[in-house]
Amino acid sequence: MAGQKREISDHWDRIPEDSNIVVVHTPAYGVLDQNASGEHEGSKELLRKLVKVEPNYFVAVMHTGLTAINITEGIHFINAALSNDEFKIIHKPVFQWYP
Repeated sequence: MAGQKREISDHWDRIPEDSNIVVVHTPAYGVLDQNASGEHEGSKELLRKLVKVEPNYFVAVMHTGLTAINITEGIHFINAALSNDEFKIIHKPVFQWYP
């Protein structure tokens, strides 16, 4: 498991420091990352990188059945999940306009 964590952390290290939008599949730890049991499933390394980079938007498909937007640390965290656990589309695509 430690090897997998290091491998994925290598991807977070490649996020450019001047990124304005970051789009991934993995949730950041503690922000819209809770499973049905209330446990956090996000990546702490990814959250650290996002706080350092400070993109305006972070978009991920974090959990099926949940579509949400949360502003934390000045970052718009967007969960763009469209389907439920059976992979049936239950949400319209997320659209948030910020002038």
